[in-house]
Amino acid sequence: MARAMAISALPAARLSRACSASDKDKLQIPAAASVPELKTTILRSVSNTNRGKDATSEQKQKILSLVEELERMNPTENPVNSHLLSGTWALLYTAPLNEEIVDRYAGTEEGPFLSRIKPLAFGTIKQTRSLQIIDSINGSVKNIADFSFLGINGSLCINAAAVKSLEPDTQGVRLLVTFESFVLTINRIRVATISLAFIKPKGWVDTTYLDDDMRVGRGDKGSIFVAVRTKMVPSL
Repeated sequence: MARAMAISALPAARLSRACSASDKDKLQIPAAASVPELKTTILRSVSNTNRGKDATSEQKQKILSLVEELERMNPTENPVNSHLLSGTWALLYTAPLNEEIVDRYAGTEEGPFLSRIKPLAFGTIKQTRSLQIIDSINGSVKNIADFSFLGINGSLCINAAAVKSLEPDTQGVRLLVTFESFVLTINRIRVATISLAFIKPKGWVDTTYLDDDMRVGRGDKGSIFVAVRTKMVPSL
């Protein structure tokens, strides 16, 4: 399997240091793990973290080391140009890369795109899942957070336009995002649609690993995330 150059295209300062051999032994990372083995280990490691919200510092470090190892084995060159990017992705894990200097919204359970725009008080609402729908051909992204509160089911959808970065150091890896509106749905009834055209909040996301069923990325607020392709239907 050919190694893609997507991860090497990122600025060195943005990447956390690679694990040393002693680190790998400590974190029980197989010395020469295959991609399937790494993916299985990552899925097992994030499974009980509530999408990263309940992960301890030790767990976050272990998961970060595993994810960095997987990034170096990315099979898809120029991920944002690949047909594999489009589809529905379920967020399994997100966390700040550096908890000391990171933006305080990074790595929150709402996911890499929803972290800045929170019209609902998610602190008192149980989030049930987080989805991202990417249409790379038409340049659109939908970020969906399903939630429940006192027996009421709802969904918050952030609609955004996305274009590929043309900067030499991020070309092929980065999507530039402009948030356009959010839609609040309660019990499958749309109750509010709010345009964001007057402020046009922007962000970006780098896809650093991509294959048929898994995606790893880094957000502009200093987060890293793991998502898997899903056939789940959004509650819109």
